[in-house]
Amino acid sequence: MKNRRILLTVLVSVVMIALTAVGPASTHGQTPKKLQIGFITSMTGFGSHQMKSFPQGAELCADWLNGKGGINIKGQTYQVEIVVQDDKGTAEGAASAANRLVNEDGIKFIVGGIPVFGVIAINSITEPAKIIHVSLWNNTMPDEFGPKTPYTFLTHISTLGGMESALDWLKEKYPNVKNVVGIMVDDGAAPTIGQLVSNQLQKRGLSLKGDLVRWPPDTVDFSPIATKAIQRKADAICWLNGWTEGLFIKAVRDQGYKGLIMSTTFTEPAITMEMAGKPASTDWFANGIVAGAPQNPPMVQMVEKMAQAKYPPVRNYQFEMFQAVWSLTQAIQSAQSLDTTAVKNAWEKMDAFETVFGPGGMGGEKTFGIKHAIVYPAALYGLENGQIKFLKWQKVTIP
Repeated sequence: MKNRRILLTVLVSVVMIALTAVGPASTHGQTPKKLQIGFITSMTGFGSHQMKSFPQGAELCADWLNGKGGINIKGQTYQVEIVVQDDKGTAEGAASAANRLVNEDGIKFIVGGIPVFGVIAINSITEPAKIIHVSLWNNTMPDEFGPKTPYTFLTHISTLGGMESALDWLKEKYPNVKNVVGIMVDDGAAPTIGQLVSNQLQKRGLSLKGDLVRWPPDTVDFSPIATKAIQRKADAICWLNGWTEGLFIKAVRDQGYKGLIMSTTFTEPAITMEMAGKPASTDWFANGIVAGAPQNPPMVQMVEKMAQAKYPPVRNYQFEMFQAVWSLTQAIQSAQSLDTTAVKNAWEKMDAFETVFGPGGMGGEKTFGIKHAIVYPAALYGLENGQIKFLKWQKVTIP
């Protein structure tokens, strides 16, 4: 009897040690594993004044997914973990960040890249290694995204989607505008985007007046750029790509321009008005979500509450980065695999996606030569007399 008690005590001890070693069991009877997703952004350098906060949206998505139990692949639960790397605002930094994530950390899924040089640099590492790269922006340059980048997917409607949305609104609401002058950052994409916006304007019976007015990425004083734009004597001024549209609006208004200024890109309503100042914040519209607008879809409202609680104030990029991670995890769950080729193949067969912005689908085959672009509605806002106004949720196609 004494020996049996000793044996029972030993067995109980062994079981307790084993349970302690493996940790708490998941709801499926297994210990959750980690699914690490690399996130490359500019924590320092060009664009970092906004991009250093981009991981917030990715973290919010991870919190949301993990709060629902994580993602499940063939009965195994995975908790999502975001691993951030700084690209320092340069192509070399982006390649170095991707290299660390892929070859040192062994991460198979990477989100990141907005400036064209950053996207191409990340692709130079991810494509040969067959790593899934979720690009956050696209300038429609062939080397950036297309048949040569089969492991790259686009989760933001970006340059073309923004043009569709904003120019349709321009045509509908401003019939007296027949031509515009285009303004954009000189980041290497200007020739491509200049031709793109010219084509999009022509489709709507409008025209681009002269060549694009370009500004260097490190521009702080926009007075000379504003002067050049006003001298074109166009019916409206159209801001294309760039981070500091509010400073440009202020410079233009300071020189007495009272006409329409618009943007085809995606801008932050509150930041734009803060930069421009309330007196200059009028007769302006762009793509961008107005936080708290009752017309916002349910997921926008939910993410807004999460962002307000964890990372106030609410910004557009929080929704966009949330969407990037959510799109990727939807594809992983569809594939029921962490093999990147299996995920790529599954993603290519998915015609419908849930998006933060409403029902979405896949497009881009005609535009990019590869059906790897998620399409969803775009929100438009305006600045009128120092007030932010919701305008419309606009349909986007990206054929």
